[in-house]
Amino acid sequence: MTAPSAIRKLTAWASDASARLRKMGKPVWRVLTLSPGDDAVSRKRAIGISIEKSCVSIVDGERFLSRIRIRAMRRYPLEEGRVATPESVANTVSLAVREFRAKNAEICLDIPKAWAIVQFAELPATVKETLSDVVSFELDRLTPFSSDLAFYDFRIIEENPEKLRIAVAAVRSDLVQPYVTALREKGIRVDAVRVSMTCMAALLGHAGQGADAVFLDIDEHGYEAALIRNGDLSSALAERLEGDGDESIISRAMQEIAPFIDQLRTEGKPHRIIFHLRGRLADRGHPVLEKLVTAPCRVLDDIDLKVEIPGRRDGIPYSALGGVLASLRPNAAGMNLLTKGRRRDAVRPMVVTAILGLVVLCAAIFFMISPIAIEGKRLEELDRQISLRKAEAWKIEAVRKEIDGVSREIAAINDLKAGRPMTMDIIKELTAILPKSAWIARMRITDTGVDIEGYASGSAAELLPVLERSAYLQKVEFSSPTVRDPRMNADRFVIKMELERKQ
Repeated sequence: MTAPSAIRKLTAWASDASARLRKMGKPVWRVLTLSPGDDAVSRKRAIGISIEKSCVSIVDGERFLSRIRIRAMRRYPLEEGRVATPESVANTVSLAVREFRAKNAEICLDIPKAWAIVQFAELPATVKETLSDVVSFELDRLTPFSSDLAFYDFRIIEENPEKLRIAVAAVRSDLVQPYVTALREKGIRVDAVRVSMTCMAALLGHAGQGADAVFLDIDEHGYEAALIRNGDLSSALAERLEGDGDESIISRAMQEIAPFIDQLRTEGKPHRIIFHLRGRLADRGHPVLEKLVTAPCRVLDDIDLKVEIPGRRDGIPYSALGGVLASLRPNAAGMNLLTKGRRRDAVRPMVVTAILGLVVLCAAIFFMISPIAIEGKRLEELDRQISLRKAEAWKIEAVRKEIDGVSREIAAINDLKAGRPMTMDIIKELTAILPKSAWIARMRITDTGVDIEGYASGSAAELLPVLERSAYLQKVEFSSPTVRDPRMNADRFVIKMELERKQ
């Protein structure tokens, strides 16, 4: 095997091993860094309100430990063929909130597709960082509304290095604001306003049916259709068909969604058509579907929604249910028109952080104080032991002082001995070195020197070199002239010398 091929093989192996380790470590890291306020474990409750003709539908749901459960569903009938007024919606929701005991739930208001405009546009990828400002500035070009007079939101549905494809949903603010105001007057704050079609995309995405699908909501008055790609709303259309027969309405709708189906077929992706039959078509539309539709299709009522629903599935308010799922599922499809395209960073709950911080602080204080307390106890015990042995300690201290005094005296004596020779040593030295022809008549020894007087039968000058050679003496000299003593027949001398200091 050549060196380049071995290097390539080693590089490929390392890259594959690194990818495997990242894949294996990602769940572990997720668990280790999981916050108590994370969407995967935190508790959240939401209420979806769907404004429909002849009724108001309300769904109450909650999420805990990533499990979503629908607590209750209600349909509140109104006058046939009429849309609920803001006051009636506010009264109905106020009643439902009290009934569900959901005062702190997040409120989502779902408006009909007919009220809103959903448009799709392509923008340069360079505007991604300022996309909110760009959409606000271009809203009157993308929709019939200006940003000052509309509630709107957008979502990126396709992205590549050159361009972005976005979906923009907008509604006139004076159409929705009365409902928001009426609910606020009842003490209910609306947290989100969504278009029913985006709520349906969130519902199908949760049910696993929205990866690539065509959704068709149809009744005897017309239809609404949407192309859902990767769980997001990619295209949408709607049309009123008053007075047409069942077969004519479904046939017309199939003609209009044909481009959606062709687009999915061209890309070779598995797809299906999902029908939501309402009104008289709920009872009479199935035979027509079997006759006209050749593509794979399913009816919404037959799909497993993968969420716990109380009671029977008859008459489920799918739009309100989708609004609840859009609120409870992290990163679910659905645009909140109240945001006006402004994205806010998720704020983690500070209560849990504060509690954990307090626990850590208490633990730190405990570990700081406990050693001090332990050492304090030890000092108290030592003081007690010292007090018991204080008399013995005093005796020992007195003996120690005596020992120190004696040691100092001995040291002084040793220093004195080391500093100068002893008198006897000097006398012994002089006796040993002086010749027999000389004798000493008088001697005086001081701390620094020695003075001697005596007689020498020979020459007294001969004594100086002899004394110089002594280890104890230095600077030997006559302190007075030598004289001849006739009586003694000897020279009389007086010699002075300095003592040799030992280092």
